[in-house]
Amino acid sequence: MIDFAILLPYVAACFLFSIIPGPSVTVVVANSLARGTKAGVVTLIGTEIAMLSMVVIIALGMEAVMTVVSEGFTIIKLVGAAYLVWVGWKMFTSSGKIEVGPLSLSMMAVGRNRPEKPSCLGPAPGTLMAPTDV
Repeated sequence: MIDFAILLPYVAACFLFSIIPGPSVTVVVANSLARGTKAGVVTLIGTEIAMLSMVVIIALGMEAVMTVVSEGFTIIKLVGAAYLVWVGWKMFTSSGKIEVGPLSLSMMAVGRNRPEKPSCLGPAPGTLMAPTDV
């Protein structure tokens, strides 16, 4: 039998991890609040399809999948490595100057659509804060 001194913290940790929303819940809530219920439902359906496909692939066995597509996986790795070498070469041979072109009207309109006060679902994790005017 498991010792009670070990079981109690384990159950508490499991409970804590089960009530904390994960990234899927955060994306669904953010899209629902930003774009409405329909966007939230579409996001929910997309995340569930992704989860189902991941479970199916794992159930089939990654080893079996990799033996079938091992050549394709090798090609993807080589193309990715070639791309990284190309990006590195472009960075190494660049002058280091950043060229800035003129702003277009669509780029200027993006700034006008932002809320005046930061929201709790901001663009970066560092912007998570409670609203100040509650």
